[in-house]
Amino acid sequence: MTNIETDIKNLLNTSDNILFDLDGTLLPIDMDRFLEKYFVALQSHFSGQVEGDKFIDSLLKATGSMIKNNGQLTNKEVFTNNFFKMLPELNKEEALKSFDEFYNQKFPALGDNINKDSQTVRVIEELKSNNKKLILATNPVFPAEAVEARLRWIGLSTDHFDFITCYSNMHFCKPNPEYYAEILDNMEIEPENTLMVGNDEMEDMIAGKLGMDTILITDNLKKSDQGYEPDWQGSRAEFYRQVRNWSREIQKL
Repeated sequence: MTNIETDIKNLLNTSDNILFDLDGTLLPIDMDRFLEKYFVALQSHFSGQVEGDKFIDSLLKATGSMIKNNGQLTNKEVFTNNFFKMLPELNKEEALKSFDEFYNQKFPALGDNINKDSQTVRVIEELKSNNKKLILATNPVFPAEAVEARLRWIGLSTDHFDFITCYSNMHFCKPNPEYYAEILDNMEIEPENTLMVGNDEMEDMIAGKLGMDTILITDNLKKSDQGYEPDWQGSRAEFYRQVRNWSREIQKL
């Protein structure tokens, strides 16, 4: 693994498909701090329906069930089944409406003070203009509305991507390699010409086990004792710079 510019060019030239992680990769946030704000806001939203600590505990356990999903159900189905089993006092229909209200009306405000990288939109659009198939490979534990809101925080939309994972269209989660295999199957693409870009040594770099090339973004780096070696690693700014240089060279050909 080196930080040589030609390595990035080679990876881009041999990859028709590029998977991007969202949180900590395209979206420059500390996910642990963000989740603290998220849990406070969600708990407040449900304060009249269920006891707060029990609500958060059930939410975390149901999320953990999604992480362990074996593929028989969608992640959303796994979450819903486990969540409401632990909270029989909740009216399921009303609670589902409350979740929809939260993600549509209150979740977007959690990004009000998030600093975005001004180059993100440009780089994504340059890759797309060079006929790269772009896939947002964010861990599918959120509904589509929450993923779309986080994209808007950095000036992106669903139109920038050919496929976006969320909890209703996936049957596995990171770091299960089957998550990446499901993306490959859904998009009918091969790992040998697919590149995964992320900031997590375990959850994102494990894509290399399927034969994908991998790039590790070291901003908001998530280290792991069981992490996997990337094909290239460096800062978001350096990665963006090299993508822009590669794009200019392609346009000259």
